[in-house]
Amino acid sequence: MTAPAHTCAPALDAYLRRATWGLPEQRRQELWDELEEHVLTRTDHLLLSGLSPQDALTQALRELGPPAA
Repeated sequence: MTAPAHTCAPALDAYLRRATWGLPEQRRQELWDELEEHVLTRTDHLLLSGLSPQDALTQALRELGPPAA
């Protein structure tokens, strides 16, 4: 990733915890990794379009939708 600082963003961590809550450990980790990669890739694209890091991450999470979905 080009923006490793995002991996410790509290909003991303909270989203991933909610999205994977209650899943079996192996499936939880698979989904966590997949969602994290998607969000960080989208965040990078939004950064290139001129958004700030925080705004890019917020927008990427918003586009992904509610974590329970």
